[in-house]
Amino acid sequence: MVDALVDLSVVSDCVVDEFFEVNGFPMVEDSVVLARSSVVSLGGSCTVAITASRLGLRVAVVDNVGDDAFGDMVLGGLEKEGVSVDHVRRIRGATTSRCIVLLGGGGKHAFLGTLGPKLTEDDIPLGVLTRSRGIFFDGYTLTNMTKRVYSKFAIGLGQARMNGSKVFFDPGPVLKFIDGLGDVVDLCDVILMCDVILMNESEAEAFSSLYGRELVELSSVMGKTFVVKLGSNGSCVIHDGIKLYSPPFAAEVRTSVGAGDVFNGAFIWAFLSGFRYAESCRLANLAAALKVTGIGTSSIPTRERLFGEAKKSGLAGCNWDAPK
Repeated sequence: MVDALVDLSVVSDCVVDEFFEVNGFPMVEDSVVLARSSVVSLGGSCTVAITASRLGLRVAVVDNVGDDAFGDMVLGGLEKEGVSVDHVRRIRGATTSRCIVLLGGGGKHAFLGTLGPKLTEDDIPLGVLTRSRGIFFDGYTLTNMTKRVYSKFAIGLGQARMNGSKVFFDPGPVLKFIDGLGDVVDLCDVILMCDVILMNESEAEAFSSLYGRELVELSSVMGKTFVVKLGSNGSCVIHDGIKLYSPPFAAEVRTSVGAGDVFNGAFIWAFLSGFRYAESCRLANLAAALKVTGIGTSSIPTRERLFGEAKKSGLAGCNWDAPK
């Protein structure tokens, strides 16, 4: 088993989100819209890293940011959460990845974003990746790599898995235009490098269509675990041809933005902490339900809050609050 430097390495897709609550959509040309409120917060994979750190994992982030105020925010915000930024490089003259999030009420939202500086071969720390108990990356990570950078990254993933590490991948919306990344990666090659693939329902349908098979069959054929996030309907995990459903938790939703990232971080924490697949999904459902009650990182639950809410929900009998 790997002699870990950290429990989880999160690779790329560090974003600063700027939220604006508006009265509704659509917004048309020449319109002037005043937001009811605005919040600036870390987003993207920063949310995964912060969630895993608040729940008790030792987390490191690998990425590039600009030398702008948003880069300061990424570095300062992650450090404040106990996340290592030793492998986050600042690029002079570059701008940090940003996303403007319009919240239109009723769960509706729209995104407008920019990508920050791409990763180089020197930005892939093989020594860290190969000595992490887990590695997480998403589809946006792939858009931030050239073919040569991805080749080095793939070497790191392969060595890490040989050492006993687990690799978690969330293709996200990029799955729908993965063919556009054909000069950099092949989706089949990416999947072979992973142990657990996390998707929402529409992404899972797109994934099944790409292969022409249902996920239950693919899990047996490919030897992979699929976790499908069903939003307000909970989640399910598909492993070794068996599908297990985990019901949701009720929540007063302010916005669902970021809930999937919190689910990812909580699932990875639970799985690396020794919980079984169904238990990991159940805890991740609860963490996501707590997240949707607020905007940005402020509503990401701590370990104490998560276990406190688990007990209120009658889950204490599972001994989930015991060290794992």
